[in-house]
Amino acid sequence: MGSYAQGAQKCGTQPSEVAGDVAYGVFSKTATLQAATVTNVDATITIPAGAQILSITADSSVAWTATGAVVLTAGITAGGTEYITTVDLKTVVRSAPTLTAAQVGAMANVGTNTSLVLRANSASGANTVGTTVVTVLFVPKLM
Repeated sequence: MGSYAQGAQKCGTQPSEVAGDVAYGVFSKTATLQAATVTNVDATITIPAGAQILSITADSSVAWTATGAVVLTAGITAGGTEYITTVDLKTVVRSAPTLTAAQVGAMANVGTNTSLVLRANSASGANTVGTTVVTVLFVPKLM
């Protein structure tokens, strides 16, 4: 049996309507990118409007077999780089990407962009083996 919560989850010493000591809960969602006989493998994670993305971590449990790099990107559309530009899934087991100032700004408040699209791209062609679980930590906030 699961739990359901609606709205921004907050805690603190004052009601949320009073400025001051208010904290938000941290949530996570995961998606698995599994190698296929295609160049691009995509997965979409839906997060609440106005959320702040705290981190995106990629854990490769099965090595990717491409002859070249297998690049992870994350954005608001397939192949988009609003949140992550390049992480080579072939060379690391766990990765936390280096972010640009623009990406940090986009992650601070996703606005109405509730779809976070992950893509593993192999420029050298299709992969037959490779598994990466991507975890997104986020804070749902009011817009």
